[in-house]
Amino acid sequence: MRKNLRRFMSKQSSSAATPAGFNPFAYQVDHINSHFFSQFSGFTKGLLIFLFICHLVIAIFCSIILVLPYFQGTKRSQWIFRKLYIKTHPGANVYKAPLFWINAGVLMTISQLISSVATQAYIIIWFKIANAGKPTHTLTEPTLGLMFMCEMLTYWGLMHCFVVAIYYDHETQVENIAKEDKRWTPSPTFINVLFLGFPMVIVIATVTLFSIMSVFHAQLVNLIEELLNALRQGSSDWDQLRVPSTSVDEKYLLVTQLAEVVSEAKIFGDQILIRVGRSIHFIHILLSIILALICITFLCFIGVFSILIRKFQQQNGLSGHESSESSSPFRRWFKPKGWRSTSEEKSRSNRRLINRQFFHLLIRAVFIIIAMLTSVTLFSLWVTRTGDFIMSYVLPHNIF
Repeated sequence: MRKNLRRFMSKQSSSAATPAGFNPFAYQVDHINSHFFSQFSGFTKGLLIFLFICHLVIAIFCSIILVLPYFQGTKRSQWIFRKLYIKTHPGANVYKAPLFWINAGVLMTISQLISSVATQAYIIIWFKIANAGKPTHTLTEPTLGLMFMCEMLTYWGLMHCFVVAIYYDHETQVENIAKEDKRWTPSPTFINVLFLGFPMVIVIATVTLFSIMSVFHAQLVNLIEELLNALRQGSSDWDQLRVPSTSVDEKYLLVTQLAEVVSEAKIFGDQILIRVGRSIHFIHILLSIILALICITFLCFIGVFSILIRKFQQQNGLSGHESSESSSPFRRWFKPKGWRSTSEEKSRSNRRLINRQFFHLLIRAVFIIIAMLTSVTLFSLWVTRTGDFIMSYVLPHNIF
């Protein structure tokens, strides 16, 4: 890895040589600052401001959704989860353990709110870094990790809602569990552990990986600051050396100091090179783990949603089974006010409403699938081209 980095530096050094007559130390300082901390272009600023406004609107909308029930005339409980027991027709429990039904609407809204706020903070941090014009200790990794974690939790929250809708049905649950759906339908305990355990793995992995990445970033910024301080000292000595009134003894002292500055800059450059090599290796591992988590989530989402569509089509074809429609938590989720199971006309009207709302949910799921496919594609490119990306956009070209 280090040999490849040095080879890359040697190729770039010829194109970034110090022009004749310039202070070489000041030129290196300006080159590093312009390479690392340049201002955004007009298009980039406009795009970031547009994204910031979009996420601000989303955050406000999510906040309204969360607080609106508390300002309505009738109080509505914002429950987080409920216990559902799989029962036979006589009323006996099929399993002792309950199936936890998470309120996906509330949790997904909270997750989206946190994600939008983190995105706004991420954009503000990048504006702060760009406007500073010098190395700063402001880290982007915490907000980036929070964005990724909330996105993944949103996917798993919606998947859990799908699983409960598939699994819990008073009219068909016993027959399905005993026959054809037994092949894929596990116990409620397994579902609870899976949908609690894997999100916890996502949270732990995200916090751990992005925390370590923050440490790498902070150490790299410290080394760059030390390198810039050494180069600024060398620039000051170089300017003083060119003053005609400088005595011979002072020039000798300045030349000695310049030699020390060059030696220090070389040491800092080597340390940066080692640190960047380790960072590339760690970033490659980080991206690979994130890619694996996204792929697992994508496959689970596709599988669960396809089963949900199949079961919805089966239930939709069973006209006249009002007990099935009133007992499924998925249907209770979409159940309008004023439901009357004894009214056949009301039942048909509600069935049309459920079909329309299920179509809206289908559209949302399709866009989520597109988002996950986009993430898989981007992270796959970053995993395969990690070294090229870091060396092209992160490393200064000729400070070593």
